[in-house]
Amino acid sequence: MLGLSGGASIGALAAMLGGLGGLAISGSAFGGALLSTFLVFGLAHGSGGWTPSRLLLTGVVVASGWGAVITLMLALSPAERLPGMLYWLMGDLSYARTPWPPLLLLVMTCAVLIPLGRSLNVLARGPQQAAALGVAVRPLEWCIYVTASLLTAAAVTTAGSIGFVGLVVPHMLRLLLGNDLRLILPACALAGGTLLVLADTLARTMIAPEQLPVGVITALLGVPTFPVPALPEPLMGTLSTHDLIIDVPGREGGTPLNLTLEPGQSWGVLGPNGAGKTTLIHTLAGLQTPRSRRGKADG
Repeated sequence: MLGLSGGASIGALAAMLGGLGGLAISGSAFGGALLSTFLVFGLAHGSGGWTPSRLLLTGVVVASGWGAVITLMLALSPAERLPGMLYWLMGDLSYARTPWPPLLLLVMTCAVLIPLGRSLNVLARGPQQAAALGVAVRPLEWCIYVTASLLTAAAVTTAGSIGFVGLVVPHMLRLLLGNDLRLILPACALAGGTLLVLADTLARTMIAPEQLPVGVITALLGVPTFPVPALPEPLMGTLSTHDLIIDVPGREGGTPLNLTLEPGQSWGVLGPNGAGKTTLIHTLAGLQTPRSRRGKADG
């Protein structure tokens, strides 16, 4: 969506046209992906700053431009280099000869993103609601966009342009696990890798001893299943508290709170200023730790 795969493809194809191989192709692809990232963010930043819709629209335009350049490069390429270039464009794990750098990047980004799961759950309800609950919306959005761009650049650099993994897997997991991003974020890393390994196994065995590009298999699997995420998503789970005592500044003690709210129920918090209404909402949203060690909020 942001044109990262197109930028990486141009970098890799340019290295192949120059007769380079191995790490040079990976380095050129990563450089092209980063160039595309900076280009999209730069063009999307207008006088009023960038917005998600403007960012996506700019990414689509940049991706279309990269597609035209790729077509031109293929048309001008020598015939003996076309098969390797086409295989890279369709996605081929045989180019993943140096998996440790992207694996290290994945571990580092997971260590950064997984603790942000609670804040992302709040942000999913809308930026205004998240800001009212104390979430730093704009820094969090920047963190997510930049991290996603780096991960996409590393993935495309390692294995080529493989489609539908990032489209189908997260939405299928939402149907299975619900909307809790604390579960979905690590599950996406595991399920996406598992799907890619299975697709690569099929690509190597379906017409053995010949091998299909793994991107073809993921597309064949992804197109029929892509309408499934359009089904209604599951509702948020039951919200319940057990011996919850919130930490209100200037107050000692407190009455344990025990309540259960089923999906679809509405509730409100009433009280004078300083009673702890905002603190209670922050605690229920997981943005603040309760005072009682036994107290907890689930859902």
